[in-house]
Amino acid sequence: AAAAKAAKAAKAQSTGNLDKSALLGTSLTLSGGLVYLVASNSGKEEEEVGRSASRARPRAPPSKRSKPVVTQSQAAMARKVAAQRAKAEREAKAKAKAQAKAKAQAQAASEKAAKERAAEAKARAEKAAAEREAKAKERAAQVAKAAAEREAKAKERAEKAEAKAKER
Repeated sequence: AAAAKAAKAAKAQSTGNLDKSALLGTSLTLSGGLVYLVASNSGKEEEEVGRSASRARPRAPPSKRSKPVVTQSQAAMARKVAAQRAKAEREAKAKAKAQAKAKAQAQAASEKAAKERAAEAKARAEKAAAEREAKAKERAAQVAKAAAEREAKAKERAEKAEAKAKER
């Protein structure tokens, strides 16, 4: 039987048509001189080798499957794990809430500080503008005063010259 199988495998190899069922339990020598032993499957699997996946026996629906037996200690452990997970989730939620609150407070504080800085800058700018305006008014007044003085002196000189001219 083994010799027949080997002959069948050799024939399949030479034709290039490798059939799994023909190769089970035989050794193949491939082109590189490597020897591959094709392991034989046991029992029922050997029958299913040739079948396509769709024709294989489908898995039972969930309602027909046997339910795993859960012991009291396993149930207690599951409850403990669930409680730990719930606690961790609560803590994570609280931490996230606290972080969000802190972030909002920091943002509000930074906005307040920015508004204060803007108000200070505006006040400084207004003060500087008022100072510039006051200086400009003062300079204008000085220029007007100087012009008035010059005009008065010129008038005086003109009057003196006129008086001298009348004397002559």
